[in-house]
Amino acid sequence: MQETLKQKKLMQETKTQRKNKSKKIKINKMANYKCFKCGKKIAHKALQKTKGKCTYCDSRIFYKVRSTVTRIKAD
Repeated sequence: MQETLKQKKLMQETKTQRKNKSKKIKINKMANYKCFKCGKKIAHKALQKTKGKCTYCDSRIFYKVRSTVTRIKAD
């Protein structure tokens, strides 16, 4: 009887771990886009809701915002 309780606990723990992993993956997939026409930043979720249209100007041309890299000269 104790073995079955241990097995149930292990099964519950693995299920919660799987849920947490899937949540982490969803968070990492978020990206920011910028409208080519008006220049406004738009989140990935907002683009999905509007089926690929800008909420401000109804344009369908976007590009991903890239982070700037600072270069340091080595001595």
